[in-house]
Amino acid sequence: HRWNWGAALEQIPYRIGRFGAGLVDTPSGEVYVESQLIQRQINTGVAGMVAYPFSRATRFEVQGGAHRITFDTERRTLTFDPFTGELLSDIEEDLDDPDALNLAEVSGALVYDTSVFGVTGPILGPRYRMEVGQTAGSLQFTTVLADYRRYVIPFRPITLAARVMHYGRFGGDSESDLLEPLFIAY
Repeated sequence: HRWNWGAALEQIPYRIGRFGAGLVDTPSGEVYVESQLIQRQINTGVAGMVAYPFSRATRFEVQGGAHRITFDTERRTLTFDPFTGELLSDIEEDLDDPDALNLAEVSGALVYDTSVFGVTGPILGPRYRMEVGQTAGSLQFTTVLADYRRYVIPFRPITLAARVMHYGRFGGDSESDLLEPLFIAY
């Protein structure tokens, strides 16, 4: 069949940690404090893709899916006596997190590829991808991708690669609102 299709289920956990330690003056005397901040982001989604080839080099792709991104942040603070090393307190607290993001995405792309692959990647020929996508839900924006690559072999075994690319997100939630939940600062 000329139609090609695919589906994906994903759950990708991201975990970022920060650590700080030092002596702190308190009303009851100096203590040694260790503080650990753990941020978790879990991306869960389902997606599907359909491609129709016009020729061996050119095809049209349509993709769609739904994604949910959740956040969790906790801080653990350990306090010690600086002289004996005795644990004075161990406090774990859950911090406020941004609301989960629920996103529906659909995109269409025209793809051209006549590149020849070597052992580790393309070594000869051109390829390009022109794609437009729309995201709706917790955030609203349009994504535009134009990606052109060219590989040449001036002499063996050297391959030179050139790439011109534009990737942009446009619309009301395309800039600061999109990045704010992904980079939490406390």
